[in-house]
Amino acid sequence: MQIVWYLEHVTTGHRFNLSYGYNLLGRHSSCSIVLDTNYYQYVSRRHVILIVSGESVFVRSLNPLNGTFINGTRMVNPLTVGQGTIISLGVEGIPEILGHFPVFTLKKESWRIELPLIEMEALKTY
Repeated sequence: MQIVWYLEHVTTGHRFNLSYGYNLLGRHSSCSIVLDTNYYQYVSRRHVILIVSGESVFVRSLNPLNGTFINGTRMVNPLTVGQGTIISLGVEGIPEILGHFPVFTLKKESWRIELPLIEMEALKTY
């Protein structure tokens, strides 16, 4: 079964797919997910790392000026989170959310890849 984790913006529905392993989020061009400061306010150059490993995601804040918040609470220590977690970059609590605040819901999709069955007779022709 294939699992894909992603961040979904709470008001616009914009989706950022997360890669397996390290995902650096921020406004710097070296980040794996670059958040444009013309659109998303309060984001540091290197704001947070999300480490994806199968059934969970590990979050490590990189001491950004405006903080990282998990379900409305400022992060102090790295922690493991799951589907449905609200991750807010630089916005304290869960505000009356307008489109330009970097507030996301962590989500995942899972699907089974099914390959077609090949008849043994068909293999003999190769």
